[in-house]
Amino acid sequence: MISPEHHWRKILIIIPIVGTAVATIVFVLRLYARHIAVHTLRVEDLLMGMGLLCTYGVAICTVYSAFYGIGLGQSIYVLPREVRLRIALSNWILQKFWPCAQVFVKVSIVIFLRRLLDCLEHFRPFATAVIILVVAWGVTALMGNTFQCWPVQYFWIKHIHGRCMPGQNTFFMIIGSLSVVGDVLILCLPLPIVWKLHTPIQQKIEMTLMFSIGCLIFRLIALKHFQTNNLTMDSSLTLIWTILELDMAIICGSLLLMKPLFKSCIGSVKSSINRFSSRARPHSSTDATMTEEVYRNSGSNDWSHRESPSWMGQVSYGRPEQCQGQQID
Repeated sequence: MISPEHHWRKILIIIPIVGTAVATIVFVLRLYARHIAVHTLRVEDLLMGMGLLCTYGVAICTVYSAFYGIGLGQSIYVLPREVRLRIALSNWILQKFWPCAQVFVKVSIVIFLRRLLDCLEHFRPFATAVIILVVAWGVTALMGNTFQCWPVQYFWIKHIHGRCMPGQNTFFMIIGSLSVVGDVLILCLPLPIVWKLHTPIQQKIEMTLMFSIGCLIFRLIALKHFQTNNLTMDSSLTLIWTILELDMAIICGSLLLMKPLFKSCIGSVKSSINRFSSRARPHSSTDATMTEEVYRNSGSNDWSHRESPSWMGQVSYGRPEQCQGQQID
């Protein structure tokens, strides 16, 4: 029977690997969908890719720390000095990847929303202000957790002369709270516009859920008390929510761009069904004439060009009237 301590250790190894793998698959599908639509990459795609790379860093540091004692429920002070050094250094490196991943992913989402709704009055300045706030938060978080101890290496080498800033836990709580503020601002960017669109209530709910999933839940849970002076005792759950938050942000931010891929898949499936039905059931000349007439009247000779359902990742349906003539890539 697996002890609870070893159970947490396995979770700390499995969840980062599986979650990051799923985020990677979704991001690759995003790139393929972008290739189908415009045959080129946008700035937001590159930023999301940078966010994914930083998420790899968070996942690697988490798995590495799990192999060396995080998740076993032991105090870091009962571990050998070499093990303590490795765990602390891994945690210090993780703290560099985390704000960078947050900034890249959030800025990518905001740039996409700014491109989507740029035609609306006052939207672009507000989106730009959110980008500036997110970047400022990222720089503050990165500088703060880099120089929280002086000299810097005192964070993981405790037997040298040095000191850490007072109130480390408070600092990370404030940084996490400000991240929540950034999440709320990003969530508020499209929602007022979504609910003003002339679309069925079901479509509004679909779009709201698409923007909202994973935005606040993981961040609020991650604001639990985190002990910076004993990394192996209470950091397991925090690390899990940290990696899941990044993975969910990448997945949700990429799903918004999946419309071309969904339409391509639906078109291929419909075409295959149409060809199979034609071979399996011979048509009389009358049926063929009627089918040809239906296609002629509909203005289409291929089912693959028919409009896909609204729930298949369509982010531009029901756009404000002033945006209807603008091309969305």
